Amino acid sequence: TGALDWAVDVPRSSGETGPVATACGVLVVSDYYNSQVYGVDPATGATQWMLSVDTNLQPPVVDETSCTAYFATLDGAAAIAVLSGTVTWKATNGKPSFSMPAVAGGRF
Repeated sequence: TGALDWAVDVPRSSGETGPVATACGVLVVSDYYNSQVYGVDPATGATQWMLSVDTNLQPPVVDETSCTAYFATLDGAAAIAVLSGTVTWKATNGKPSFSMPAVAGGRF
């Protein structure tokens, strides 16, 4: 019908909210400017979790098998378990990455 079912207020000081990805029934929204990542219930719009992660403006890549979202960050890369909202690992190399991450065969 085109009717709005729900909306989520994600703080955007500069309008730099990153793209949204879906993994295992969770919408993953990155707020680049505020260094936040949100897990949102697509049925209700309720925020399930929020993390501080310095993501870049590229969308995360998701692995449905492990329910993981992979992000390029401002100093490397990070993986988030989307069902629990926990960072499973973070790798730093001291250099910003502005490329979109890639995952194949469960490998980042």
